Amino acid sequence: MQVSQDIQELRKIRNNSDNCLFMLIGWWILFVIYDKCLHLLLRRMHYGLIKRRRIIDALWCTGFTFLSALYVKFLVPKSVDNACIFDKPRYLELGIVFHKSFYLHRTGVEIVYHGDWLSGWTSLMFCLIIHSSSQLKWFDIIMNLLFFKATSMSLMNTCRILSIILTRERLIAVKALLGIYFTNMIYVHTLVVPDFTLWNARGLKNDVLTLVCMWLWLLMEFLHEVKSIRRGYVHPEQFLNSYLFVPSSRGSIELRETCMKLRELSSDKMSDNFETKKSAQLWQTLS
Repeated sequence: MQVSQDIQELRKIRNNSDNCLFMLIGWWILFVIYDKCLHLLLRRMHYGLIKRRRIIDALWCTGFTFLSALYVKFLVPKSVDNACIFDKPRYLELGIVFHKSFYLHRTGVEIVYHGDWLSGWTSLMFCLIIHSSSQLKWFDIIMNLLFFKATSMSLMNTCRILSIILTRERLIAVKALLGIYFTNMIYVHTLVVPDFTLWNARGLKNDVLTLVCMWLWLLMEFLHEVKSIRRGYVHPEQFLNSYLFVPSSRGSIELRETCMKLRELSSDKMSDNFETKKSAQLWQTLS
């Protein structure tokens, strides 16, 4: 009997690993299609290259956090651990795989696309927390962490979108949202998460991997905020922009300068062609 249960458990782990891999590939395919389509749309709306990239990334994260919050609030019972005493529901497994695969995908996006290693490692640590907690069947902890993370990400990315599309006179809305974001972050990271997970007498202290990942995740979140605030104070005239966005890489700056030069050359060439055509018409009229 015990052997058959172990075999079933191994099969579940293997199936979850396969599902996570397939869903991770699906995230990348969907992201590439989404990126191409939105690039074309925003280009027609005359947004610059860097603004297009920032809007695309922020909308992608906001869409995911919206789905994540809906999942946690409406598809998961209030006490998940009590509901899973005898059997773990299928939707719960799929939901955990859904979130793990996204944060793995997000790790790659932060490192490969943005060159932001700190944010990439932060996402990876959060993914490891979800994985190890799900193996130990601490589902209440997972669902609370997922909701806190979704709230924080949605506030930050909404601020990023508004800071791009609004004029400077209307940035008061962004500042108000940032105030809510800071309040939520301080409350969650200093009170809720340590009290609910790190100091919780549920055997978490006996699991070294989850405990280490939790502390590392909190430390990296703190370092990320310190780094962002420091960027803002280095460029006080553009504090919001410097705080909300990672500075453009040298390659991105060179690409933008090249695009501007090509645009100027194209406009000069069109102007010369227009003047030549106009002169030819004038000579034809005079003759």
